[in-house]
Amino acid sequence: MALLVKSSPSAVAGPRPSPELLKKCRLATEDAKFLADIALGEDAPFTWPPQIRYALFSLTHYQISSRICEAAARGEFVNPDHIIRFNVRFVALMVSEGNSTDEDLAGTMWGEARKTCAAKGYPNKWVGIERCGYAMAQAHISGDMRTVFNEVGCGSTRDWDHVFISIIQPSVDEATKYLAITTGRGWLAAAPTASAFGSYIVKLWRNRMRVAADCTQ
Repeated sequence: MALLVKSSPSAVAGPRPSPELLKKCRLATEDAKFLADIALGEDAPFTWPPQIRYALFSLTHYQISSRICEAAARGEFVNPDHIIRFNVRFVALMVSEGNSTDEDLAGTMWGEARKTCAAKGYPNKWVGIERCGYAMAQAHISGDMRTVFNEVGCGSTRDWDHVFISIIQPSVDEATKYLAITTGRGWLAAAPTASAFGSYIVKLWRNRMRVAADCTQ
């Protein structure tokens, strides 16, 4: 997958992460890329539009992980070790879920998300895509994100604001444009406009989960 991952450097140079953690971050990014490669492979189930949402989801998180590692290496975070620990664990959960069978995930939020994304009979493709996206976001944010916050702690508000502004939003836009080109689905070109709203929802949910995880910052 020849996808250029960019980042917006911060104007403030901060501490660098430990070399060992940075190595783990980059290895996690390779795991995320592998999952995205599978979602974008020749056998990817692009016959039903909601399943395109999973490819976008995987591709976006590969982008996010890569940007986090390189931003940390440049000193863009107040606490780079925390952000990396969060990213490594977050990606690990995503990869584990991606490699799990429907039976493995039965009764979980991700199991329900898969059912939603695989369902047929939606009034139109947009309804299916949005229901699929919401179900995945709910599982990933209300489930995975809360789990990781509880495991590694909260980090700083400044770092999370930087992740949102300089990493998440550009990752969503870049992944959407790439997917629109590679799949030949021109209607995806409208998604970057909608992604601003989507990323706003992500920020609200992220803040809610930080409160739920007893974060005080």
